[in-house]
Amino acid sequence: MCDKGGWRVSRRWYWGAVSAAGGLTVAFAVMSVVTKGNTTGWTAVDDVAQAAVSAVAAIACVVAARRQRGRLRLVWILLAVGAGLWCAGQVLWCFWEIPGGAPPPTPWFDDIGFLGASLCWASAVMVLVDSAARRLTRMRALVESLLIAACVLSASWTVVLHRVYAQSNGPIVGRVVTLAYPAFDVIVVSVLVFALSRVEGPTRRWIVGLSMGLGVIAIADSVFAYMTSLPSGYVGVQPNDTSWIAGFLIVALVALAARPPGDEVEPPPTRARRGRLMQALPSLAALAVLVGFVVRRATGAPLDPVSVWIAMVVLALSVLRNLAVVFENAALSSRLEIARDDALAGSRMKSEFLANMSHEIRTPMNAVIGLTALLLDTGLDDEQRQFADGVAVSAEGLLVVINDILDFSKIEAGKISLETLDLDLEDLLYEVATIVGDAARRKNLELVAYCEPSLATNRRGDPVRLRQILLNLASNAIKFTASGQVVIRAMGCPDRPDDVCFEVADSGIGIAPADQERLFEPFSQADASTTRKFGGTGLGLAIVRRLTELQGGTVTLHSEPNVGTTFQVTVPLPCTTTHPAVAALDSLAGLAALVVDDNAVSRLVLTQTLQNWGFVVDQAATPAEAIDRFARADTSCCGYALALLDYVMPEMNGVELAAALRRLHPGRTTTLILVSSAPDVSHKAAAEAGIVTVLTKPVRNAELLGRILKTVISQPAVEPVGVG
Repeated sequence: MCDKGGWRVSRRWYWGAVSAAGGLTVAFAVMSVVTKGNTTGWTAVDDVAQAAVSAVAAIACVVAARRQRGRLRLVWILLAVGAGLWCAGQVLWCFWEIPGGAPPPTPWFDDIGFLGASLCWASAVMVLVDSAARRLTRMRALVESLLIAACVLSASWTVVLHRVYAQSNGPIVGRVVTLAYPAFDVIVVSVLVFALSRVEGPTRRWIVGLSMGLGVIAIADSVFAYMTSLPSGYVGVQPNDTSWIAGFLIVALVALAARPPGDEVEPPPTRARRGRLMQALPSLAALAVLVGFVVRRATGAPLDPVSVWIAMVVLALSVLRNLAVVFENAALSSRLEIARDDALAGSRMKSEFLANMSHEIRTPMNAVIGLTALLLDTGLDDEQRQFADGVAVSAEGLLVVINDILDFSKIEAGKISLETLDLDLEDLLYEVATIVGDAARRKNLELVAYCEPSLATNRRGDPVRLRQILLNLASNAIKFTASGQVVIRAMGCPDRPDDVCFEVADSGIGIAPADQERLFEPFSQADASTTRKFGGTGLGLAIVRRLTELQGGTVTLHSEPNVGTTFQVTVPLPCTTTHPAVAALDSLAGLAALVVDDNAVSRLVLTQTLQNWGFVVDQAATPAEAIDRFARADTSCCGYALALLDYVMPEMNGVELAAALRRLHPGRTTTLILVSSAPDVSHKAAAEAGIVTVLTKPVRNAELLGRILKTVISQPAVEPVGVG
């Protein structure tokens, strides 16, 4: 079976049927041209073939009806009845024409089958058109259907009907039946055109195919009526007979391709240009009629009264349609305004409800957290402490969820107010790193937070909202990083001096490209497994984007699965008057310093910071390399005035390295400062190893500078490194 395109049969069988139908049509077209007007045995072949293909179409429609339900089943039943009536009329035609060698008179019993088929087909197509629920829409649909019918009637009258009416003679019943053929064809074609302008969805495939098949049959009937009215009549085999063959074969193929309900493959959305063309179809048809009327008037062509009356009706219906469209648009605009106001009111009520509920929940949650902290300070056994720790962790997690919901509801309700205050970017990053530092240490992650040395750190903005943005991004980075590092940094924008770019980069699980844009939508995460494994509401990044946009900034994301993720938040923060330069920095110019850290990013940050203060900096990635550099410095004209030692390193930690350096170089007066991301450093052991002070990562530049000035300047003078 083939699912693509809606076929219910095998692809090979279906295209085989299409090929057979095309070959049969071409064969009859050739036969009708070669044997035109022949009334011998070819006429019998022609008549029987038409009866056979109409029977095939009727059977195909019955099969399609059995697969359908409800309204669609009724459509195919009516199509099957129409094809069956046409087949019955053709059989009666054969019984008269084949033995007698001439077509039956008009009227006769075959006319009942042919005309009844047209009514059934028109009814089937109208069932496909859903009735509109609104009164104005139903009125416009009625006017459009009448307008299309009037336009088709105008074309039919100009080409066929007026000639049939003028040439017909004999009894009044015969003239009425003769005129009924093109009149009923007008109804069928009008209904098909109307349906083409309104039907959408999976059934549109049907209406397009049925319009081709039934349209060909209707045109063939009109041509038959026109030729019958001629003095020569419609005798023997005619090329027009091929149209009936082709039309019924198209209907049979459409029925063969129909899917049952639930199996329909939704077609691609209608292109905007084609959709507008379909909606403008009634107006275009009316315009064509009026233009034709004007052209005939200008060229002096004769105008019969019926054509004039039809043109006047088309003009009146066009005016009515435009009025209906105007009133309908006015009603729709009114309903849209009401729906918009209701939606805004509902959104405000939802946000207010969430805010109120969040406040009501936060009060007892704060009590739970506080009482749990007090409980943990009491004498508990191991099992009780495990239970109390679980309560504390769960309460903190629940409070984070509540805070996210509260912030998001405030943003949605438009109740977020921004402040413009003086702030220091170094202090801001230090506060963020301090808050998330404990979580990073528990996972043994290297946390680096710094401002680029060239960045002016004194700015004006909203420190509370900036801290919230960075905390969200940093917390996510730590949450989704199992090993490696998280870097938080602030840097300038060369072409926009008042803008600051905050970057949060991690070496975590990364985000697939297909999920990146969706992450900024409320309550969205990469996938369901992310929520199950890491938790969270999916509001963090939505809050980040909204707060950033409120401050006139932008958020960008760069990520690669299993490599890491980088968020960049760019916010306009105007510069303020900078602090006066520290005079004591002059005494640091040219001093030699050594940075020892196994993490390349941390080492680079500390190196650039010291260089910005005037130090000449060497780097060492391992304790062994540091010992080697110290030894070489002793043989040079001057040694190191300062050494920044990381605590957690391979081979030996920072305290052990300091002890080794003091032991190997007892006469050196190098100031040793320990920088540690571990919370359990023994300050006593550090002091015994010769370390003068211990700083906790991430290190704030102001604090590091203060410690250096306090310790290095107070040491005996160290000769600066020569330059040049």
